[in-house]
Amino acid sequence: NPVTIPQLARSINLLTGLTVGSHYIVPAAYSSYNFDITYDVGNLTVNPAQLTIKAKDTAVLFGATLPVFASTIAGIKYNDTIQNVVSGPPTYSILNAQGITVNAPLLPGTYQIVPSAAPLVTPSNYTAIYQPGTLIINGDPLTIRANDIQISANATLPAFTSTLTGLKNPGEAALL
Repeated sequence: NPVTIPQLARSINLLTGLTVGSHYIVPAAYSSYNFDITYDVGNLTVNPAQLTIKAKDTAVLFGATLPVFASTIAGIKYNDTIQNVVSGPPTYSILNAQGITVNAPLLPGTYQIVPSAAPLVTPSNYTAIYQPGTLIINGDPLTIRANDIQISANATLPAFTSTLTGLKNPGEAALL
């Protein structure tokens, strides 16, 4: 039957690697006059750590240029840094409420910013998990004020008019 060696009698081991994958544990440094010692290697399996990449929430006004999207990265282990784990930003897609990819220009509403395909440094000790952020396209503030009119009693009503404040482009009035 195998016997577990007590803490004080453990040998110094050699590991053949610490990156993701299969490696060997090589025992060594035992000597005994009472035993004929042979060594057999053990297996060390290193699984990738989970790296979470989440798109940052963003809000813009309708008609504005979409910003450059950004993400937060969580799950970096030990002495690793972002620079030695990820070599660039992920790509981003924008999804509407039905989960369909859409492109600018976007109407006011709420969309998902979906990161993907972040370039991980090779060999990677990480598996990327992606989480969407929220993109809110806010409508432009628009004020419609009824213009003042004076009439005499029992007079025919004139055409009523309004003044629009907040339009950025002359053609936007046609959208109302």
